[in-house]
Amino acid sequence: MMETQKVVIRPTLSLAGNTRAASRSLMDEWWTKLSDAAETSSRPVANTFVMGSMAEILNSFDLLMNFPEIAALQTAVKGKSMDYLLAAEDLGYSADICGYVKVDIGLHATGGNHPLGKYPKPGMVVASNMCNTYIKWAEVWERDFGCPVFVLDLPGWRGTGFQY
Repeated sequence: MMETQKVVIRPTLSLAGNTRAASRSLMDEWWTKLSDAAETSSRPVANTFVMGSMAEILNSFDLLMNFPEIAALQTAVKGKSMDYLLAAEDLGYSADICGYVKVDIGLHATGGNHPLGKYPKPGMVVASNMCNTYIKWAEVWERDFGCPVFVLDLPGWRGTGFQY
């Protein structure tokens, strides 16, 4: 009886490992820029959101973008979000307000010390109508930092049978 030999074919590179390393590098680069902007005011920062960010337009004006939802999630990953949530609640923000919002408010209220770097104040805000919380959150920045707020009314499609 012949013995069968199991052959395992593996790629020479681990795609998951390379992707994770590349992602980490991009995140480190982004936080270096955010920290530099926070500490030196060397570059204007536009707070924007994942949905309807208008990233291409903001990039064309060399604006550094801060995505506060991502920054809030990163505090949770690092086990620090509760500190910021409680700081916002100490300022009077309700326990049932969106956690992203409270983490951002708490970050600013406690000096902008994010686990990955210094958290910048917004120089402007670009929001969309994709989430009502975005608009209310932008109003907090407008009040607290005196920055201009632009709310884009993006068309949505909720019907069926869309045709080009």
